[in-house]
Order: sequence, then C-alpha cells, then structure tokens
Amino acid sequence: MNATTRYPESYQASLGMTTQHYVSMVKTIFLGLSGAALGVFILVLYGLCMKRPTWWYGLLVRWLRISDPDATTSAIFQRSNAALPAFRKLMVEQGSDVLNRCRSTLLPSTTAVHAIVYYPGDLRSSLGRWVRNVVGFTIRVDEVPIDASVLQQQLATCEEPRALTSFGVEWRGPQVNQEQLDGVMAAITAFCPNICALHFTAAASGSLDNCESLVEWLDQSRAEQFQLNGINFSLAAAKTLAHALLASPGLHMIKLVDTSSMLRFFLDPSLALPPRQLRDLTIQVQDYWSRIVFPSTLRSLKLAMMSLDHFLLQLPNLEHLQLRFVEMTRAAVADLAALLAATTTLHRLDLAYARLHDDHIKTLINALPTWLNRQQKACYVRLDMTDMTAALLPAAIANIRNTHEVQLELRNVDDLELAVSQRIVTALGATSRIKVRFANEVWAPDDVKAASLHVQYSDGWFVSPHATS
Repeated sequence: MNATTRYPESYQASLGMTTQHYVSMVKTIFLGLSGAALGVFILVLYGLCMKRPTWWYGLLVRWLRISDPDATTSAIFQRSNAALPAFRKLMVEQGSDVLNRCRSTLLPSTTAVHAIVYYPGDLRSSLGRWVRNVVGFTIRVDEVPIDASVLQQQLATCEEPRALTSFGVEWRGPQVNQEQLDGVMAAITAFCPNICALHFTAAASGSLDNCESLVEWLDQSRAEQFQLNGINFSLAAAKTLAHALLASPGLHMIKLVDTSSMLRFFLDPSLALPPRQLRDLTIQVQDYWSRIVFPSTLRSLKLAMMSLDHFLLQLPNLEHLQLRFVEMTRAAVADLAALLAATTTLHRLDLAYARLHDDHIKTLINALPTWLNRQQKACYVRLDMTDMTAALLPAAIANIRNTHEVQLELRNVDDLELAVSQRIVTALGATSRIKVRFANEVWAPDDVKAASLHVQYSDGWFVSPHATS
C-alpha cells in the first residue's frame, strides 16, 4: 500500500482523519504488540479485511512480511488461532471465513460464543468445537418458513441448550405468521428454559391475533431483555402484549421498532408505567405523540422516527439520550433544555439526524454550559450544524467550566464556512479538557488549526491545550 492510496470516501469521512494518520495509528498499535495480544489484533484486522480487502490485505502482507500475498490468510490464522483463548466473547456467523478456519480450535469454557446461524441447518457441523461454548443464537430465515419440529431438531444438536441465555430469529424472507411465532416459542420453551434475552425481527409480517406464547415468557422473572422489530398484532393482542411488557417483573431492556399497534398501548399515559426496573428503552415508530411518560429508572433512552409535542422527562438517572429523525415542537425542545439544566447524570447526548430547526438547536446550544459544568464524568455531545447554529458555539464553549473531558462532535458541516470552524477552534484554545470533531470536514485540518496555536489536532479531534488523553 503506497502513500497515495485512498480509503473509500465515505469511510474516510466517518473516521475524521486522513489515510496517513489512520494507517500510522494502526501500525503503531500493531508493532507494539506481541504474543496473544498481537494475534487478537491481527484477527480484528482480518475482520476489516472482509469489508475492505484491497487496502487491509495490503497492510497485513506488508506488516507480517509475507512474500507470497496468496498466503496472507494462512499466515493470519496461524497467528490468531493461538490468540483465541484471550477472547471473553466471540460473535460469529455461519459460513464466515473466521469460523470455518477456527472452529476446530477448542475454546476455554470461559469464552462465550454468540452465533448467527441459518435455518434449517446442523449446528454441530456449522460451529464445530465452538458449539460447546454457545450461549446465544440468532436464527436467520431466508426462504423456508420455520417448522417447529425442524427447529427443535436443530436446537437438539447444540451440546448444552440449557446453557443458552439469548435467542432470536430474523425472518428475512418468508412472512411471519402465527404458526411460526408459536412454533419458535414452543421450541425454546422445551429446549432452552433459561433464555433471558429474546429478539425477533421480521421483514414482513401480517397482523397476528395471538401473543400468549410471548406473554408466558414475559411473565417469568428471568425475562430481562426483549426486542421486537417489524411484527404487528391485532388491537386486542397488541393491548395484551403491551400490558405484559408493562407488568413484567424482570425486564430491564426493551426495544420496539415498527410495531405501531402495540406501541399505541405501551406508550399510553393512562395505563401503567413501564416496569420500574427498566433501564434501557429504544422506540422507533412513524407516529405522532402528544405526550409520553417514561419510567424514572431509565438510564438509556433512544427514540427514532416519531414526532413529539411534549417531552416531559422526569428521569433523574438518565445517562444516554439519543434522538433519530425525531421532529419536536418548540415546547418539546424547551422540555429537553429543562432536562439538560436539571440533570446531573446525563453524559451522552446524541442529536445527530434529529431534524431540529435552527432555533431549536440554538436553544440547546445555550443550555450546554449549564449542563456540562455540572457533570462529574466525561461527556459526549453530537449535533447537526449549520452556519447559523455553529456561529453560536464559540460563546457556548467559552462558558464551559468542565472538570472532566467533553467531546463535541459536529455533523453536517460539509457546507460550513472555514471562518466559522476557525472561530470554534479559537474558542477551544482558551478551554481545558474539551475536544471538537468536525465530521465530514471539507477543509484541511491545518487550515482550521491555524486559528489557534494552542490547539492540537489528533486522530480527527481538535484538542484544547490542557485536555487529558
């Protein structure tokens, strides 16, 4: 790989650094490792090879000093096989090169394997000696609808199905019907009684009339995580399932995507609040909501594809808030600003793709100093920017008196004027422990950095003079 080789534009932009910087960083890590640690890192790089073979293979051939490029793969796995015991968790997919070449390696009992396998199939032949370490399955269904008896046979080939704690199905081809859903639940109830995390995704689904098999699982104290994507129910069944979620004794993570019929009841403030032990909630649905009430125990809240009239958040424990394609009224933005003014726990705010108007972003930028000055841990903020809103950042940055690191990532800056970015960096020069990254930047970092002699530039971030690494 020569110095002029370029990464694909979209990938390089997402890194926020030049090709030379990135290769230098990776090479430094590579040359500083040895033994099992080096094997682990090589295996990680090989995973990237599968996505971008041309330039990653070039790096590995060069760094491993392989004279025959065709022998790269063998050399990689000679190094990485010995390193596999260093992994505490492995996520593998049936048919992948890594699994095909390494599945004969015996893993220590402490290594947990999460496997993506295809229906129908023999788990033992697909996973080899790794089948004894499997604690989680995701079954992918492309063409043949699931038959309960066949799925039970597939699970029976697992060495210890009672050890499974996570199970999911991705219906990518056939439409999900009642028989398939109930058949899956019957199979895991019979063979995998200790499942605590359940996730179902469907590309196509009719309106199912019965949810009792899910309700039975949700009623058990071991049910801790539940994800439902693209599967809808009739109104009566949707209400029953929503009530089961609200009454669940053990759920601490719920993710509901494109399940509008059930969300209608789940988010109804006239019903019971979600379970008080709930910590992580993700909701994506194309709908309008006048008022939503969330349990005060939430630590992570992710909302997408909805419109909010009010955003009344009494969440004293919230640590992570993410909004994606969420349209908010002025009142909802004021509610969010009030949350920022009051919280002492929120340390990750991601509003990229949030569809906020300039005056809404202005309100939130003005709230940043008060919020960040109160936090007792490192904070991360991601915002979409325009010239108008970016022009407000220097004043906000100047008022931040943080005691811990703050990372500000600014998106949508393709059309941002160089002078505006320079003013932001100038303000950064008078701060401490603050980093700013311009995602998709179109100017040379040195041109921006020239605005302040005190600011450093490292791995895509402009760093204030006294920032700690």
